Amino acid sequence: MTSSLFTVMLMNRGLPIGDDSSNSNDDEMGEEVSSSRGLSEDSWGSDGMKPATTFEENDRLARERLINLYPRAEYKRLPRAWNKNDKYHFLDISHSSLRVSYKGNGKQQQKDAASTRADYPIPPQCGVYYFEITIVRGLKGCMGVGICGKSVNLNRLPGWDRYSYGYHGDDGNFFSFSGNGVAYGPKFTTGDVVGCGVNLVNKTIFFTKNGVHLGIASREVEHIDDLYPTIGLQTTGEVVDANFGQRPFRFDIRPEMEAARVKVCGEILAVQLPSEKTDWMNKLVSSWMACEGHSKSMASFCNAAKLVPEEGEQSIETRKEIVALVLSRRSAEAISRMEDAYPDIFVLNKNIALVLKCQQFVEMAAEIAKQDALSKPVTISSSNGQSLPSSIVSPRSALNYPTNPHKRTYGKYADSQAEDIEAPPARRTPPFADEDMPVPADMQMEQEPCSSSEVVPAARNGQSSEDVKNGAGSADGGSIDDGVILGGDGDPTIVEEENTEDEEDAEVEDGIRRAEEAAACAVEYQKYNEVIEFGRSIYALSLQIPNLSGETKALLNDSLATICLLDHAQFESHQLLSEEHLQDLAKQTAAAILEFGGRSPQSQLSRYFHLWAKMQSELASAKIPHCAFTDVTQLVFGASPPPSTFPSSSAVPPLADDNNMVVG
Repeated sequence: MTSSLFTVMLMNRGLPIGDDSSNSNDDEMGEEVSSSRGLSEDSWGSDGMKPATTFEENDRLARERLINLYPRAEYKRLPRAWNKNDKYHFLDISHSSLRVSYKGNGKQQQKDAASTRADYPIPPQCGVYYFEITIVRGLKGCMGVGICGKSVNLNRLPGWDRYSYGYHGDDGNFFSFSGNGVAYGPKFTTGDVVGCGVNLVNKTIFFTKNGVHLGIASREVEHIDDLYPTIGLQTTGEVVDANFGQRPFRFDIRPEMEAARVKVCGEILAVQLPSEKTDWMNKLVSSWMACEGHSKSMASFCNAAKLVPEEGEQSIETRKEIVALVLSRRSAEAISRMEDAYPDIFVLNKNIALVLKCQQFVEMAAEIAKQDALSKPVTISSSNGQSLPSSIVSPRSALNYPTNPHKRTYGKYADSQAEDIEAPPARRTPPFADEDMPVPADMQMEQEPCSSSEVVPAARNGQSSEDVKNGAGSADGGSIDDGVILGGDGDPTIVEEENTEDEEDAEVEDGIRRAEEAAACAVEYQKYNEVIEFGRSIYALSLQIPNLSGETKALLNDSLATICLLDHAQFESHQLLSEEHLQDLAKQTAAAILEFGGRSPQSQLSRYFHLWAKMQSELASAKIPHCAFTDVTQLVFGASPPPSTFPSSSAVPPLADDNNMVVG
């Protein structure tokens, strides 16, 4: 039942089932089902053995290794598996397309041989290409590994036909265009790791065994743009696994690649230039120094080369000064300096005026947020952990006004850190604005003597003073109504009105506080009003620029939106104040100054570097193997990083762990 289900799944996915009697040369490879879909090599292996030893479950890691090996080649066009639709029918290919097993009669006759090719030909842009096979079961070693063209018959072992090259395990011979091999290396069988490498630059092929280089097998490899990795088997039960670079190699291929690079670079550097090119190259170097702002170096170089500088030292220093102001978040000074040094520059180039003023706006908003952060009042906490509003601090005490002798400090506040807080005047009702707000049980009001009669204490017998005021009760069970105490026996007692001296004093203080707050608000508004008016002028400037780019519009909107940021910390991490943005803005500023002076914003030397990068892409498209080792930045600067104005090397840096490349 399980076998039937697997058969149905295979048919639905278009995968070949059983024997493939056709010798198809179709380019399309049988569909591979990723292990991420829950299918393992064990459940699909045609030989019932363990998964391919070379299978890499981490697709990202496999991709990184291959790109690192062949940075100039297109990853999707690299050989990464055996082609299930390009094999002889005596072979079985596992689900991962990395394991090949022989299922024919295996009588060791030529007609029993069977081969398969990889899914893609070797891209010439690789420069040097390499792959390995692990012999899981070798038996008599009747097998061969190598490369071949698309037209080669697959009912043969590698090397027996033209455009086919192979190293055989049963005798250790190398075969090329012939059924009779030549002595080359040792035999190989079960447990051995055999590698095949082809140098597409000098058209040579070599092999390795268990990490040891066996030497050049042939120096006459033909049709380098149509060569496929290939494996051939001839004995029943033979099983091999392939490693196309998705796993670390047993052999370290990097020295071979470095040797090829040195050879190509040496050929380029050996080219002799005519003497008249010397002055031309000196002018290129001088132009680059001026454009980059190396005024003193340029002056010394021109003096030694007897050249007339294309730009004066003072002009270069002025431009450097302005660029430095932009980088240090001083756009307002940079704008002012540009207006002084280059009159009408902002009239002729409104774009640079807009982006610089946008940056100035951001810096102004950031400065306001910074000042606000520095002027924030210290938060004062009460003894119960609750924050107290700043208004509870007496304005008088803040302004050194004389304190009211009638004022008292609550015991709970006195115990806290708020030593300067003055208590509100003694009252018959709790000091809360809302009469419906409950009174904390632990906040007892101190009793203040009155001039003519006894005051009823607040909550003496569990009743609040509010209850007493509203007639709910009195000290002896009576009630209060309109200032008259009605005792338990009904005899009225007259109570004098409260002393209003403290309340009047509090109202005066409240008026002073409100006046001070109003004055502060006026200053605060004026501070923001200046920024808002500046923002309006920036927007008006943007309307004067026809066909404003989407990128500049986004910059304008993002810049003006910073006025809404309240926290200074938000500015510190804002993209418009990042080092990357400031560097880009500085480059735009320098370019605008150079253009204003009638010079190109990019030196001619930089343009040649970019032109070479384009030519290198064309070489790769033309399948020229040398392009793998002709990175101009590496030719000129070696391992050092090139200046920012030059195109960086497109080569992928090596993986940090060398074990990702080589198996020891």
